[in-house]
Amino acid sequence: MKNKDSPLFLLAAENYKMDVLSMKKASTYYSLIYVIKKLVLEFGHLRIDQIGKKDMQKFICKLNAEIGAASIRRYVSVFRSICTWADDEFTLPRLTLPRKRRVQQDYYTIEEIRKLIRSSTSDKALIMLLAETGCRIGEVVGLQTRDIQGNTLKIQRDACGGILQDSPKTDSSVRNITISDQLLKELKNIILDGPECFVFRTRDDKMSYPVLLVKKIKEACELAEVAYKSPHAFRRGNVTFCINELLIPERIVGMRVGHDSGGITLGVYVQARSGCDKEWAVKIAEYLYGSGYLYAEEND
Repeated sequence: MKNKDSPLFLLAAENYKMDVLSMKKASTYYSLIYVIKKLVLEFGHLRIDQIGKKDMQKFICKLNAEIGAASIRRYVSVFRSICTWADDEFTLPRLTLPRKRRVQQDYYTIEEIRKLIRSSTSDKALIMLLAETGCRIGEVVGLQTRDIQGNTLKIQRDACGGILQDSPKTDSSVRNITISDQLLKELKNIILDGPECFVFRTRDDKMSYPVLLVKKIKEACELAEVAYKSPHAFRRGNVTFCINELLIPERIVGMRVGHDSGGITLGVYVQARSGCDKEWAVKIAEYLYGSGYLYAEEND
C-alpha cells in the first residue's frame, strides 16, 4: 500500500546526511558520502514507498559488475538506514546478495620492507614509521612535533579528507607507542620547531594529505623495485612479523596498532600500560634494520 506521506528518496538522503551522517567521524562521513550520491542518482526521483524489490535487485546486479560483495552490502545497509530514518513504516525487502569471498590481503614482507628502507632517501622516515609502528596513514598525516616525546610516540589525532580530527579512528586507537632510536633519529631530521608543526607537511608547512604520502610511498617502491600495494599493507606486514616471527604477545601488538583484543579477559580486564612495549620496540628495530644500523649511521 502506497504511503502518501512517504518522502522522495532525494530529500530523505539529504536529511539523513544532515541529521545522522554529520555526527559521524570524518572518515566515516567521506566514505559514505559517495555511496549516498550513487543511491540518489538511482532512486532520488522516487518516493521511498515506490522503490520496490525489483528496483533494488536490479541496482545490486549493476553494482555487482563494478564492486565487490562487501561494498554492495554497504550500499544496502546505507539504503536501509536512509529509508528507515525517513519512513517508520519502511521494511527492506528480502534481497539476493552476492556471496562474500575471502580475499587474501596484501602486505609488505620483511624482505620488501628492508629493501624499501635501504633504497629510501628523503622518504626514509615515512617508510620506517609505517613499518615499525603499523600506524594508519591518517594517523601519520595528523602527527605533530608535540607527539614525539623522547622515544614515545603519541597517537591522538587522525586526518581524513584534509580535515584534522582530535581523535583517531576508535577509542583504542589513542595510544602511546615506544619507537626505536633509529626511527627517532630519522624523525628528528625532518621535524620543525614548534609543538603544533606537522611532521609530514606540504611545502607551505601545512598538514599534508594521505594522497601525497601515498605518492611518496609509490615513488619509494619504484626506486626500490618493490611492487606498490597500499599504506595499510605496512600495517598488515607489521602485525604479521611481530606475531609470527618475533612472537610478541598479541596484547602488546594490539596496543601498538590500536586494536582491541577479541577476548573478554585480554580485551576488557587486562590493560596495557604505557611503555610495556619498550623491550619489544628494540627487537622490532633489530629485526627491521639490523643490529648494526645505528652504529653505521653514526659513523657516516
